[in-house]
Amino acid sequence: MAKKTDKPGEYNRQQNITFSWDSFIRNLTEGQYILVLGSEIMLSKSLNDNYNGDSYRLIFDYVKENLIESGILPENNTSTDFTQLSYIYKNIDTYIRKTVNENIDFNVEEIEPSLVELLKTRHFRVVLTTTFDPYALELMEYVWGKGNVRVMNINTPRSNLEFDLEKYISDDIVTAIQPTLYYIFGKAFPANETRPFVVNDNDAIVTLSKWMSESAPEKMLKYIRSKRILALGCKFDDWFFRFFWYTMRESIIEISQGEVVVSLDEQSESDRKLKQYFNNENIYYQSDARKFIDETLKRLGEYDMKEEIINKRKRKGVFLSYAHEDFEIVRHIFLSLVKADIDVWFDERNLQGADNYEKNIPVAIAESRIFIPVLSAQCQKDLLNNASRYYKDTEWSAAQTTCNVNDQYKVLPVRLSGYDSRSQTNRENLPKCMQVTVFDLEKSSINELIARIKELLKQ
Repeated sequence: MAKKTDKPGEYNRQQNITFSWDSFIRNLTEGQYILVLGSEIMLSKSLNDNYNGDSYRLIFDYVKENLIESGILPENNTSTDFTQLSYIYKNIDTYIRKTVNENIDFNVEEIEPSLVELLKTRHFRVVLTTTFDPYALELMEYVWGKGNVRVMNINTPRSNLEFDLEKYISDDIVTAIQPTLYYIFGKAFPANETRPFVVNDNDAIVTLSKWMSESAPEKMLKYIRSKRILALGCKFDDWFFRFFWYTMRESIIEISQGEVVVSLDEQSESDRKLKQYFNNENIYYQSDARKFIDETLKRLGEYDMKEEIINKRKRKGVFLSYAHEDFEIVRHIFLSLVKADIDVWFDERNLQGADNYEKNIPVAIAESRIFIPVLSAQCQKDLLNNASRYYKDTEWSAAQTTCNVNDQYKVLPVRLSGYDSRSQTNRENLPKCMQVTVFDLEKSSINELIARIKELLKQ
């Protein structure tokens, strides 16, 4: 917090910036962070000593080597970045696209392993990238599946206008956001793409002007400003980052409210200036993004959600049944119902031993008054593939058994995005007790679900 000095209009900022791992991990598991990925963290350092884990360096080296082999550049060319190359070769952006599409085989095995593990936690459904290469997309599709990731671009005005993340700002919205990857400075693929992307300093100025002008994706910005930002491997010249960060956070005073910025090169003059900027603005940072990721994964592994759930759950009210892939969103539903003073038994198979689970779950289902199966894209996949899953084979079966002996027992299926409740095949594969009207959480709010549950409990 700023402290006034004796001189009107001047402020001294406190330099003792604090960071709480407990608070960070809790906010992370609750989906409060948007991830911003830079090129420096993208690749495994073991891939090639010359790249040092930086995808920008990899692509630059490929482009420069090809230009030298083609006789366009002399062998003794000393250019170290695309800005310098652009002064020599005017159509460098076209050559970058050609190299990205024809010379590099992008695959997830080359990506930093700890970064892959971090994304596999599925705590980041919205990811921004400052790169222009396909590595971030490869990573997102590896986690969420090909065809399931929405790709956005600052240079695609129509898609920016149709961006729907704004509606997810409210805590009343529980439906999972479609996994989304946003190219902050444009992307250099596919081969037939004509939209620009940042190659040199001039391109950076043009792109930043978009973020700060009327052409900015306002819906995206509004959503970002409702969250916290975790920036990994984002190395910019100091002025570039200041403008970008200011645009993301709307006003400088709000920058220090819980953001985490990591990955600075202490040997770089521009990063030393950026470090001073962070200090002045009370922004937390760390110098080594990879160490930060490793520590984050360690603490995520130690984070005890079991105690939170066990202390709050109660029998004889509502039983939530779901596929473990949907754990995060169902946990949100659970906490919302508990906050509304509804007794909920939360299926926590992932959080305790199988013996206790096998013993407690059928009893909890029989004792509940409302059985809520959460129907998701994963459920639909399991139904179509006739997959053997505990939630489907045992919990749904237990609910049907309870319905057979208790005509007062209520079943309220809740639909998430990705499940087709109109599908006759899906419906026929459900137990008879679940072939009833579905509550659609994609179209209705969590408060409406709470009201419906309370109505059923009164009956």
